[in-house]
Amino acid sequence: EYSRQSNLNLTCSDDDAEVMAESIPNCRFLSVPNGVDVSYFYPNASVEVLEKSIVIVGGLSWYPNREAVEYFIREIWPLIKARIPDMRVDVIGRGPTREMVKLSESDKSFHIHGFVDDVRDYLWRAHFYLCPIRTGGGTKLKILDALASGCCIIADPFACKGIKVHNGAEIVYAETPKDYVDEIVNLLENKDYELSLREAGPQLIRNHYSYTSIGKRYSDELDNLIARSRKLNRSSL
Repeated sequence: EYSRQSNLNLTCSDDDAEVMAESIPNCRFLSVPNGVDVSYFYPNASVEVLEKSIVIVGGLSWYPNREAVEYFIREIWPLIKARIPDMRVDVIGRGPTREMVKLSESDKSFHIHGFVDDVRDYLWRAHFYLCPIRTGGGTKLKILDALASGCCIIADPFACKGIKVHNGAEIVYAETPKDYVDEIVNLLENKDYELSLREAGPQLIRNHYSYTSIGKRYSDELDNLIARSRKLNRSSL
């Protein structure tokens, strides 16, 4: 009812805008996506990448993040250790479970850090950024931050919902535990591929998800809305 009364309706992703437009015909929907402060999240070549390291980021009190780390621990990590025994993992996020803490105590390659004041150091030094999120809603801000920081990202397609990424261009998709291991091995053997991912992510963010680019599109749309309204008012006189 209210959408039909509005001249312009806002969503946070193109996917949401398309669904709303299909559900409520003859209404205007504009996607104003979540963005990134590119003055804070950016690639930092001065930080040396720690070879064969993985970072996973997300507050663990939120179920989708917690489920993703539990899935990693139970299904993905054993396969990685079997094929790449010297791999290291850093899990960043408030509220780790007892299972996670216990593993960090028994496995010297698995590290739990809890909440950190500045996540960028972990993003910059990680060889791989994994995001095995398979549940929840909304745009995953952590993916945007990682893209902006020049991370080499392997993620479930669900974790990238609503973000204009392409598999093999800015990000690598993995849908099964074996996929994650295969993609890590492939990237370890193909440095040019890894470099292309690290370069494409920040470019995508600058073009589509920086506050400046988002604000410009939103501002232009509001200007057009005002112009149409004034034209309509003049024609009714």
